[in-house]
Amino acid sequence: MNYKNKIISAFLILIAGLVFMFKPNIPSIDNIAKNFIENNIKESLFSYAIIRGINAGVSILKHSALEMEPAGVGVSVGVGEILDPVDDLTERVSELLFISVLVYGALEAIFNISVELFYFIFPFGALILALGMFFGKKKIINIAVFILLISFIRFFFVFVAFGGNVINGYIQKEINTTQNTLKIFSDTKDSAFTIPESSDSIWDSLKDKFDFAQNQLKEIKEKFILFLDNASKIVDSLIKLAYLYFGMFFINIVLIPLLIYLMFKKTLKVLYES
Repeated sequence: MNYKNKIISAFLILIAGLVFMFKPNIPSIDNIAKNFIENNIKESLFSYAIIRGINAGVSILKHSALEMEPAGVGVSVGVGEILDPVDDLTERVSELLFISVLVYGALEAIFNISVELFYFIFPFGALILALGMFFGKKKIINIAVFILLISFIRFFFVFVAFGGNVINGYIQKEINTTQNTLKIFSDTKDSAFTIPESSDSIWDSLKDKFDFAQNQLKEIKEKFILFLDNASKIVDSLIKLAYLYFGMFFINIVLIPLLIYLMFKKTLKVLYES
């Protein structure tokens, strides 16, 4: 029997016993993963709010155009043709961001559960691994590796956070730049839905409402011109935001965890073969 395997087995049993009995708390490490997940949720929600604001503004403009031109069918159809691509794209990108929020929210729940289960699953996996190495049973070692991988989900999140913070730095700068571009078109005013209070004089009241209608019509036209002049810019920014979030999502959820898994598996294999 390999003498090194005996030493490693005894060490694993010791570690398993200590973790199970004392349940060491490591909030400084756990906070790295928590902050990473929470920041991604906040960023996704912020972009989601901006895009929904643009979508709301487009919907108001399309409806207002119909109200302003009840007899001008050709004009209102033209407005719809111009704004429909922006409207459709905001729906698609907002759906992507909403899915991103849901996935990161699910990951936060999984991480919290993994922290609680770690103190039970890790000692059990370490004990099984120690027995497998002591008796030289490869099947038992493979089972132990699988159990340890489950227990190490807690630390996978930490490694993902480290890798994500390093790799996503450039992507996040681009996202912030794109957010600032889109925020200009996401500012919808609540005053557009607020009718001024009536005055004591009926003539003053009519004048106030007429002035109010003129101002709202002016604001709607200015908003429409803003969207019309920048339609391609809005579309390009929405597409850019979509692939930036998709790229960051792929890196954080697929690529980095896969690399960590392969490295961890390779380390255990080298340890066993040695």
